[in-house]
Amino acid sequence: MLFRSFKYWKGVEVMNFGATIIIFIILLMIILINMRNNKKLIRLNGELKLQTVYLQGLLDNSQDGVLILDNKDKIINANKSFQRIFKYKNDELKGMLVNNVIADCGTKDAFEMSNTIINGGTINLETKRKRKDGILVDVRVNGFPFILDNNQIGMCAIYKDITSKRDSEKELELQRIYFSQLFENTDRKSTRLNSS
Repeated sequence: MLFRSFKYWKGVEVMNFGATIIIFIILLMIILINMRNNKKLIRLNGELKLQTVYLQGLLDNSQDGVLILDNKDKIINANKSFQRIFKYKNDELKGMLVNNVIADCGTKDAFEMSNTIINGGTINLETKRKRKDGILVDVRVNGFPFILDNNQIGMCAIYKDITSKRDSEKELELQRIYFSQLFENTDRKSTRLNSS
């Protein structure tokens, strides 16, 4: 009897050893497949980091103020130029509604612009926006939605400070008026001289 038991146990041990080898081979195959997938993931992660560095460099070095917004018009991120133009720090802006921060009460277009982008449209216009100190700044605003798999995931607003352009236009208009009046007066004087 003892011998039979031993055979029985010996058979179980052999069977367990064979099952162990099969399980070991399956685990080895799973590990190899995961290693191959991990290499792919590591490569994709590296590419993603590279693209992130490129885009962050573009944002940080842009002369235009760039806001990244969620679908509820809340500020997610503001680049350095936006902070310079409007005199805010990024930490002050995060989570704030953009129109509560830089839209002046007299500029009704801000809410219309936001609604256009929220509804999937784009904008491109010149307007005024308010700095932290309350001074109005002339800006050109370009806005558009971010779309991923046919779903809007956020928005972008780009602000170009055109104050110097507006100042130059005003100066040119003043010069035009001055020279127009100067020539008009010169023509009158020469007409008087010619008729005398």
